This record gives sequence, structure tokens and C-alpha cells, in this order.
Amino acid sequence: MARKDDRLRVGVQDPTRPPFTVSRITARIADRVRFDSYWLIDHFMGVMPRGMWSKQLTPAARFVKDPEEFFDPFVVLGGLAQRTKRIRLGTAVTDAVRLHPATIARAALTLQHVSKGRFILGIGAGERENTEPFGIPLTKAVSRFAEALKVIRFLWSSR
Repeated sequence: MARKDDRLRVGVQDPTRPPFTVSRITARIADRVRFDSYWLIDHFMGVMPRGMWSKQLTPAARFVKDPEEFFDPFVVLGGLAQRTKRIRLGTAVTDAVRLHPATIARAALTLQHVSKGRFILGIGAGERENTEPFGIPLTKAVSRFAEALKVIRFLWSSR
């Protein structure tokens, strides 16, 4: 069954790095020029080996000092919700293995209210780069993800 509005939607992804000013300006421009959505990645660390993070090897190193420096996307999205009017705001992608389902449910519900209904929860089963270095095993990721979704839905539906 087709959606009511089946037009192509285009969004912008932000790497969720300091300084906040960059995210704020980018989100406001994206909102103004009518992009449909603005997504923040949820990572603890980057994928680029530190040894390769130099201006000679990696052009992004000219602008980003530390490849391992990431903001909490939920906190940043709360700030962006106050500075944008129309654009949908989402996580790309929060993992249900690293974060407790109740924490995800509360953060998403808060952002849904703060953004006046513009929040999109992008959620997945996780990946090794954001779990194993922190002592969180990525075992049974799919079943843990399914359980997390049940918990989140239960918390949202309970009164």
C-alpha cells in the first residue's frame, strides 16, 4: 500500500562533531532550504585509524582535530529542535545494544515533545566499532535489538 505522500524525501547527515556551531548553522540552513530531515550519527569513536588522521592523508583533518570526538546526538538534537521550525530530526542510528532501552525510550519521547513531533528514532542492532572497545559484547545483537524494541514500545504505550 502506498503512502499518502509518496514523494522523494531528501535529508542531510551531520557527523555530530564539535563545535556545536557547525551543526546549528547547517541545520538552520537545511531547514530554510526545505530539506526534509536532518540526521545525527550516534558513534563513540570514528572508523579512521589515528595514524591516517593527518592533513596530508585525510582532507577532513584540516577541519576536524580529533577523529574520535563525537557529541551525544540526543542532546544536540534537543538544541537543534529549538533552532529549527520544520525539518524532521533523527538519529542515524542509535544502537539498542550499547544503550538501555529505557534510556532510548525516554530520550526519544523527550525529543518528540521538544521538537513538536518532528523526531525520527533511527535505531539498530549495533556494530562492533561502538561496542567491543567499551567492553560491550556484540553477541545476540538481533535478539537483543528485538527485545529492546518490545521494551521501548511497552514504555511508550504504558500510562
